[in-house]
Amino acid sequence: MKILFDHQIFASQTYGGVSRYFTEVIRRLPRSMWEVSATHSNNHYARLYGVVNCREFLPHTNFRHKGRLMAELGKPYSKYRLRYGEYDVFHPTNFDTYCLSSHGIRPMVVTYHDTNFITAHNPNRRMERLQRMALARADRVIAVSENTRRDILQHFDIAPERVCVIHHGVSRLADEEFAYRAAPARPYILYVGLRHSFKNFRTFALAFSLIAHRYPDLKVVCTREAFNGEEMALFRRLGIAERMQSIAADEPMLARLYTNARLFVFPSRYEGFGMPILEAMAYGCPCALSDSSCFPEIAGDAATYFPSDDAEAMADAIDALLTCEELRSTLRQRGRERVKQFTWERSAKQHLNLYLSLA
Repeated sequence: MKILFDHQIFASQTYGGVSRYFTEVIRRLPRSMWEVSATHSNNHYARLYGVVNCREFLPHTNFRHKGRLMAELGKPYSKYRLRYGEYDVFHPTNFDTYCLSSHGIRPMVVTYHDTNFITAHNPNRRMERLQRMALARADRVIAVSENTRRDILQHFDIAPERVCVIHHGVSRLADEEFAYRAAPARPYILYVGLRHSFKNFRTFALAFSLIAHRYPDLKVVCTREAFNGEEMALFRRLGIAERMQSIAADEPMLARLYTNARLFVFPSRYEGFGMPILEAMAYGCPCALSDSSCFPEIAGDAATYFPSDDAEAMADAIDALLTCEELRSTLRQRGRERVKQFTWERSAKQHLNLYLSLA
């Protein structure tokens, strides 16, 4: 038996939760059972673990739509493998429908991560159309949480028996793999990921401003992109500009940030899974989370919660964690136990069972 994964996410993402998910699952499947049809990839995870064996594409040059260009360049070879390759199940890594005319009748599995593109959170009509076409063709749909499964059944005309839930796992670097990285010297709250509107970052900034005066040495560390002009203007209006820091963190640096943070805050209004929650718990970082979407499903009683759009309630939840070492200790312990339920080995085994059932 062989599963064919295409190039899409490994071309369009250098870092990112979706490419991390596919890499972690694929590398735990027997090597003789899978192929990735990528001709170019700069993806950190896939290259690190040997999931792709292809050329990098202008690795030291960045420009707008670079990932989209790489995805377009990869289509001809993926189409060729779809038409002439020996495989039993096809699992596209994103929703571009280029593959539907080349794939034929062999079983197809699609992983659905969240409904951001079809709701008010982050609407994208083009992506909605692509998702609908891919889901209509799929023999099975993997939802990454029960919450996402409910969303799929609500928004798409799809039979419930075609949709199964397979949770993500979590990976933790060994201490010696990030011990050489230096964390910020001052105590800090950690925010991980993008800062789009549905991520609710502005409300978090307001919540921090409400309690910042009580903790004059405390700052907020954010990962991913540097702050833009609009964000800096917001920080100045809130009087917290000198307390906000942005760090472009690779995996070892992110591990260090989780390990040394006073707490991790995830204020998002909606997520399909919320992988940073498990990452924070794996590194012993107490979590303050929005009570939205899948967060209670993933974190259970190993986090403290607040209504996503209530800045005062968010500030109170953060304040409680900052002032109570006993609460932080309790959440650390519960988090370490919670992550034992989410392993990539378990996730990969469930994927393999699904592929075998189709083949």
